[in-house]
Amino acid sequence: MTVYKPYLDGSAFTPENGYHGSGQGIGEKLFTVGHLWRTGIGNNQR
Repeated sequence: MTVYKPYLDGSAFTPENGYHGSGQGIGEKLFTVGHLWRTGIGNNQR
């Protein structure tokens, strides 16, 4: 679950992490893991 923590606490949504937009530094209240048969963040090749 540690891979998801930055998305929940908002630390992933900063310019230093490549995020530019509204809601900088604001975490998600709801975050689905493995939605629609996908394994989630961390398993893509990008």
